[in-house]
Amino acid sequence: MGILQSLNLAADIRWALAKVTEFDPSMDEAYVALGLWNAEPISKGFIVTQATGADRDQVVPNFQKAIALAPNTIGHRVEYANALLNRNANRPIAVAQLQKAMSLTPVTFWGRQDQATARKTLDALK
Repeated sequence: MGILQSLNLAADIRWALAKVTEFDPSMDEAYVALGLWNAEPISKGFIVTQATGADRDQVVPNFQKAIALAPNTIGHRVEYANALLNRNANRPIAVAQLQKAMSLTPVTFWGRQDQATARKTLDALK
């Protein structure tokens, strides 16, 4: 889908994610999705940020909530770091999240994949 067509869906997606967190406040994945929902448009620039209603102040709190709920989920930390790096925001926190991701023991295939991504990102930042 092109960006203009997907803008129409932005409000619906944000509403659905907010409902998920309302119905199940322990669903860590929904907070990651909300963090990403806000971070992605911001990384595209002012016009997309304004068109979607993305809020810079909602990126970090949503990722922090997800990590508080599931501190050993490697992917949450990698997504948080990527969101910060894509916004050119707080590189030290991004690096710390990637380092923490590397210190965790992956228990699934996706955990191993996320850890490999963390390793590549850290190497690229050196």
